[in-house]
Amino acid sequence: MFVGPDMSPMVAPDACAANHQHLPVTDEQERALQTQERLRAIRAAGADVAAMLKPPLYRPVEEQGSRTLYTAHYRPVEGRVTYYWPGESWQQSFGDFTPGSRTVTLGVAD
Repeated sequence: MFVGPDMSPMVAPDACAANHQHLPVTDEQERALQTQERLRAIRAAGADVAAMLKPPLYRPVEEQGSRTLYTAHYRPVEGRVTYYWPGESWQQSFGDFTPGSRTVTLGVAD
């Protein structure tokens, strides 16, 4: 689902999304963010979460434009989520929730 304060909820056409709600994008936005290139890479990756932590999908803080803060793999039927950063992950679930926080150094993809 795509949800946001300025839009009605919409069914997403893909299982994975990262700010691809408003297609097509302007030429300026495409040059800055490589939206179409990244969307093709997401579709090609399918369920491969590791692909999300490599360029062009992972965008380190050193690059201009948007950056990747984390990747999340949601499994609602299981009540689980895993958050990913290069070299680190954190799993939580409704059945085994552990309160906590993470400090992660954002940088270059592995």
